[in-house]
Amino acid sequence: MTVWGKTVGRRLAGAVLVVALITASARGRETVREATVCEVKSHLQKYNGRMVRVRGRVVQGFEWFFLESEECALDLAYPDGPSDLGPMATFKPYAEPRTRAKFKVRRDENYEKLVELANSPAPLPQGCMCLGCYRYQVTATITGLLEVAKRGYPGFGHMNAAEARLVIRSVSDVVAVDMIRRYEALACGPPRLIMPRTLNPDWDRPASGPPFPNGGPKPQ
Repeated sequence: MTVWGKTVGRRLAGAVLVVALITASARGRETVREATVCEVKSHLQKYNGRMVRVRGRVVQGFEWFFLESEECALDLAYPDGPSDLGPMATFKPYAEPRTRAKFKVRRDENYEKLVELANSPAPLPQGCMCLGCYRYQVTATITGLLEVAKRGYPGFGHMNAAEARLVIRSVSDVVAVDMIRRYEALACGPPRLIMPRTLNPDWDRPASGPPFPNGGPKPQ
């Protein structure tokens, strides 16, 4: 091979390598879809297995952990440990589907801010007890992987009742509203236990659902 031929060959090989690196980089960049909680809930199959970015109130309590906006709620979950947020206790008669998330939670300053605010206990009057009473109503933007349970199989969360869940990857735009005045007005009297579903009583609703969110058990 001539010197000219070797030069052309090296340049061609270099060009092929550059193209390969650019292609690999493009494949590595994932598309994150912006949506509202209600849009995701209304089109679960459209967003299933995709990275989505949604905004809402982060609510955690005795048996629940979800993102809420308007009249819609979406269960939240961690891809890894430790779980700094979440339900105090849950009962799952069936094993949850294994997560497909290949990432870890980005525990940056935004995430730490969310954890600190969302976990701040409410200052209760003497004699009051409350599981899941927190001082702040926290709103945040959550980016994560949406996973939808298969039809006829157990779902996610408490009682396997959630049809879908958002596996958290990152947090941003954390805003908190101090709800201290709500608790200052409590007059508990004799010790009693209260468990609000959310910090806003207008949003309270029963937390119940079937263990198979997409229909009955899969026929044998």
